Amino acid sequence: MELMRMLVTLAAHLIGAASPSKFSNMAEEKAFIDSKIAVGTKNVPHANMTNNTVYIFIDLYQLVDVEERQGLLTIKLWVYVYYYLPDLAWNETEVGINSFEVPTRTFWKPDIINYGVTRLRYSGYDEQIVFSVGLVAAESSLQNVKISCTFDVFHFPYDTQTCTFQVGQWGSDTGLYNIGIDPFFYGDTNEFLLVYYEPSDQWDLVGKPTITPKFRTFGGFGKYGVVDVTIKLSRKHQFFLYVIMLPTIILG
Repeated sequence: MELMRMLVTLAAHLIGAASPSKFSNMAEEKAFIDSKIAVGTKNVPHANMTNNTVYIFIDLYQLVDVEERQGLLTIKLWVYVYYYLPDLAWNETEVGINSFEVPTRTFWKPDIINYGVTRLRYSGYDEQIVFSVGLVAAESSLQNVKISCTFDVFHFPYDTQTCTFQVGQWGSDTGLYNIGIDPFFYGDTNEFLLVYYEPSDQWDLVGKPTITPKFRTFGGFGKYGVVDVTIKLSRKHQFFLYVIMLPTIILG
């Protein structure tokens, strides 16, 4: 339900609260949803997908662990993969609902993976969600991601670290669809919203993490759409001095 709450919060940027449902019974509502399912596609991108683009939304939930010696950063991320299909849009004032849910893979699901990740665990929301603006949330997940990161501790405990990884296309390249970030959610910036971010007791964020669309190739072949995710951290030196060094000095 937390995943659902997060997505609905984001969708509020696009739509408001709907009027009461105009369906007189569940059969009418099912018929409406079935009519929308019939418009979509299941195995390939729809020909009318807006800008032929799949959007990736990522937001940071938590800094879980920093392992300097191993060069690893563990974080929790909200990750949403979605696209717009105008053929699915409806007037929510007339219909009375602003979204509906269907089983996963009812609509086409893009092949999106995390690059540069040494370990990945996620809890996915089992339903796909369609909003009245024609937004199809094809995949929604809370991911526990362990990424490789080069740490420079020369200025320890006043050090600042930068970690970067990529999320993007795997089996399909830009010949099939493009990858982008949605200005409706990010505005004129490419910064994370940090809607439900839980601050760390040992590290501060330096600014907000950023997400930047780019391309990559494999062995010089193909052109794959990805987004670069960059997270900058600053160590809370007070934590090290007061919690670790001071007790050591006193006990020594």
